[in-house]
Amino acid sequence: MNKLWVALTLVLVFAVALTIALTLTFVYKGRKKEEKEDKEEKVKKVVWKFKVEELDSGLKPSENVLEFDLNGNSDQTLGKYKLTLKPVSHTFDKTELSGRAFTSEPEMRLKGFSGDGSEVSFDKVVLCSGFTTFLKDDKVDFVSLWHTGDFHHYSTKGELLSKGPFPFAAGDPSKSPDKLDLPKGKDLEPTKPPVIPPPKEPEPTTPKEPVPTTPKEPEPTVPKKEEEKEKAEKKTYEKFIPLEEILPGEAVIDLSLYTFAIQEKPYEYEVNKVTVKISLANKVGQFKSFVYERKDGKIFKPVLSFDGTYVKLPDSSVKQLRSFLNERGEPLVVTYLDSARNRKSWAHKGKNEWELRSETLTEGLLEHFAAFLDRSTILDVSVKSGSYDGGLYTVQVSETTHVERKYQDFRSFTHKFYDVSGTGTNVKSKVYKYKHRSTELVGLPPKPEVSHVVVYFSRFDEELVKPLMITIFVELAELNYLYSLNNTYSLETNNEKILPKLELFASRFNPVASIDPTKRETYSPSVSEPSTLLYGKVVVECQNYNPTKQFVKCVHTLEFEGDRDPFNVSSIRHFSVSVPDIKVKNVETFHLRNEKPGLLLRFISSSERVTYLLKDGQYERSDFEDKELVEMLRFASYTEANYISVDLYNYSSYYYNGTFQEPKLHPEKTVVVKSENHKPFPHVLKVEHTLEKKSGVKALFKVFETNGFLSHLPDEKFKSLEAYFSFRVADHALMVVFHSQTSQFIYTWTGVRYVHEKNLGYYNLATRLKTLLYKVFEVLYLDLTPTKQFNITHVNADNKTEEVRVDVKEQGDVAQVLGDSSSVKKNHYTLPKCTEIRLIDGSLYSLKSPPGSHFTSALVFHWNKSDVKKPVFLIFISSDDSIVNLRLTKPRKWEKFNVLDYSKFVPDAIEAASS
Repeated sequence: MNKLWVALTLVLVFAVALTIALTLTFVYKGRKKEEKEDKEEKVKKVVWKFKVEELDSGLKPSENVLEFDLNGNSDQTLGKYKLTLKPVSHTFDKTELSGRAFTSEPEMRLKGFSGDGSEVSFDKVVLCSGFTTFLKDDKVDFVSLWHTGDFHHYSTKGELLSKGPFPFAAGDPSKSPDKLDLPKGKDLEPTKPPVIPPPKEPEPTTPKEPVPTTPKEPEPTVPKKEEEKEKAEKKTYEKFIPLEEILPGEAVIDLSLYTFAIQEKPYEYEVNKVTVKISLANKVGQFKSFVYERKDGKIFKPVLSFDGTYVKLPDSSVKQLRSFLNERGEPLVVTYLDSARNRKSWAHKGKNEWELRSETLTEGLLEHFAAFLDRSTILDVSVKSGSYDGGLYTVQVSETTHVERKYQDFRSFTHKFYDVSGTGTNVKSKVYKYKHRSTELVGLPPKPEVSHVVVYFSRFDEELVKPLMITIFVELAELNYLYSLNNTYSLETNNEKILPKLELFASRFNPVASIDPTKRETYSPSVSEPSTLLYGKVVVECQNYNPTKQFVKCVHTLEFEGDRDPFNVSSIRHFSVSVPDIKVKNVETFHLRNEKPGLLLRFISSSERVTYLLKDGQYERSDFEDKELVEMLRFASYTEANYISVDLYNYSSYYYNGTFQEPKLHPEKTVVVKSENHKPFPHVLKVEHTLEKKSGVKALFKVFETNGFLSHLPDEKFKSLEAYFSFRVADHALMVVFHSQTSQFIYTWTGVRYVHEKNLGYYNLATRLKTLLYKVFEVLYLDLTPTKQFNITHVNADNKTEEVRVDVKEQGDVAQVLGDSSSVKKNHYTLPKCTEIRLIDGSLYSLKSPPGSHFTSALVFHWNKSDVKKPVFLIFISSDDSIVNLRLTKPRKWEKFNVLDYSKFVPDAIEAASS
């Protein structure tokens, strides 16, 4: 019994161990499966759909889309195309690039592709040998695909990242796919479209029919496939049969008798015992239509009668036939339902020739038939690339690559006509109508022999929805039709008005402005717009610019449709400036006083500032720090308007900023200074300042500032400036004279400030200097030859004379020197109050009174001989009773001496006076 229990126990232990082992195995496998699923979940499919043109595959259009997983890491097969994977890796500087190149066999004819929500269509079909996916963290980062002449790099969503160099290259051409062996392609010319096959239309009913749908934009046509041609040839009509061959059951549809049918009463006629009834049907747009049917209601086989001939259509179970007419009453198309209830439409090619068409009948298609019958072409100016059917001809559209510079802010597209026969030759055509999508453009004439048409849009019209000008080329003429209002255009024969009008309408439909740097008040965003309130305005707000009030800062902001949002700058008026291609919040202009235009332009966007400095009459881009702004403005003031800062106390040449310190932008010293003694008053120094930008050539200048001494100068152009200094008082110019081309501006120092003496005559300048010296500094210019009372003439600020009297009293002979013919006589001068005396005798002798005193009188000893009277001894007496004795030692030379030795020096003094 014990052995049995032991055996049972062992079996139980084994069973438990087995259960645990199996459980652990399943748990481990489950976790591995989850890890695998998690890993697979991390790399999700990223599908691109490639649009492939299959010229001979017989696929339906929906089957021309091939789906490809960008994250695929092995060879793939898409339909008949095998994509072979080849790893790619390269290192640019420190950037490691790795990816997968997929090469297609055979090459695909790509028309475009779509990613996650984005669709890209190529201008031309690309014969593509493959593409490359580049990885980041084992996932596709971007895709490189060759088309339109270069490599294009797209995100996985189909967004264009860059063209040419890789997205991370920041435009560096050395980091481009050309360095790697990647699949490329070749751009093919678009397939030449033949004549568009015709319309399908719902079964017409009488008297009321549904109005045809709004036409879709014409699409480029493709050549018919061989099997389609063979099928069409089997169902052709019988041409030009004689009337007698018309069989029973066939009805003659006379397309010329529609005029007899009116709304109130259908028209009936009989041919070969078959009565046909014509009823007026609904118009489609501008096109009239009529319904033909047998009066007895039976089915029939249509025999079309027009232009004197008969043609028999192949279908024999027609219940009703509807015809559409152009404005001349010519049939455009006939349509009916066949026995299988399929819509059949036959387009009239002229002279009772017909062509079976398969498109749904719309007003737009009827227009194309009408254009073809009219031997003309419809131009759709909304098309920007590729080709479209225009009726008689195919129209090829391409963007103009070289537009005249005067239209540099406008994009243009050229529409040319090509024969649908496929000859590839540009032809001339009559234009049936001009339209923008489904909207007809008014005012554009249907000119014959048009060679091509160029359509202009503003480059700021991001969607290119508003054609501003349409230029029609007829023979040697170039006819410019400009937009006016409500899709209406008018001919402009004055070429000078074209650009202003283009800018006008560009500003009406887009937030764009032409900035005028001369304006300090609100103005129109367009040059030619007379009103600033009609469509928008540029608001200008100005204020003095600190730290100096010499400059004014103005901010130009566009107010468009009531808002002040960021806007584009189309041009700078009066200047040829390549403006930055950014949207700006505003444009700043900095002006000097009343000068126009602004010395500096600054374009302010949300992320950057672009600055232009005025130099030699044009704005040049310039980069500098904000702390250098005032220096830049000063430099521009000098280069553009010859503004200089004058330092009255510089006695040698200096720089335009009034200093000897070399400025940053202009190293030449151009303010030339010349100093000389003033001839009438040698004790006065005359300092002349002139501007010479070229050595020896004086230029007119304006004064920016004069170190603060003269703050209210006239805004005039000056030839020169003269500053007069007294030798006694050199800390202020006694007088400053600005010489303009026609007058003088004289400023004098009053001892406190400078005063503009508006009434002073320039001819009294010397006298006024003498007056200022006397009144301000108590300097008296004294002539000591008179022996009787005399007056010293002065001039006041109003140019009026004032007299200062000097009394002279004779005090008798002092000595009889040489008999009766010569003697020395003493005269007493009573002097006006003065602290300095300057002798007017050519001696340049100047005498100052002791501090705190002034001169009161003088004794003058004159040597008399015949009519000659010359002073030989002088005695000056001051208010403090101090005395100064002078004797003449040589002609025009005085020396102090001791008066006690007077008799000793008499002979020498008389000799000096007589020599």
